[in-house]
Amino acid sequence: MRKDIPRHQFLQLIARATVEVQKRLAAVAPAARNEIHHAVADAAGAIQAKFGPGSKEYFAAKRRVMELARFGELNESKLLALAKARQFDDATVALSLLCKVPADVAERALIDDTAEMVLILSKAAGFAWQTVQSLLVMRAGSNGVAQHDMEAAMDKYRRLTATAAQTVLEFYETRRQLSKSGNASTPSTAARQ
Repeated sequence: MRKDIPRHQFLQLIARATVEVQKRLAAVAPAARNEIHHAVADAAGAIQAKFGPGSKEYFAAKRRVMELARFGELNESKLLALAKARQFDDATVALSLLCKVPADVAERALIDDTAEMVLILSKAAGFAWQTVQSLLVMRAGSNGVAQHDMEAAMDKYRRLTATAAQTVLEFYETRRQLSKSGNASTPSTAARQ
């Protein structure tokens, strides 16, 4: 209800809450860990969809970045500059467009507690490590990124193949489409389809 909290910080609060909910539910029902993870992720996604992206700042950023795209000026270098300048909303829109994923997917990647989705999106798009590193620093905000965490992320990024990253995105999109059409299924069912 507070209007003074920036949208990305609000969404980070939701993401942290979902991690705590997962831990508590998994402690009660350890055998259902996968189902709990997906159910909580879906609920967090619904909350995110309900509340935006909808701030004035986000729509202004979307207009600016869409204008860059329209004139052919949106590229990895521009994303790198936006991330270095810590222009979160602009970088989110740029990441979404460059990776050809919905804005909420790019936004969740940038607010999630783990770096995996940023690594996957970046690898699928073929970004250089410098861009990935800047995105990780931007998403960490004032907390910064510990040297060992950055080195671990770099190692994961180098080992991740573009094919594997693309497969994860295709799986996610299939699951999203099933959920959107009301045919929500378990991840194992979606993987077989």
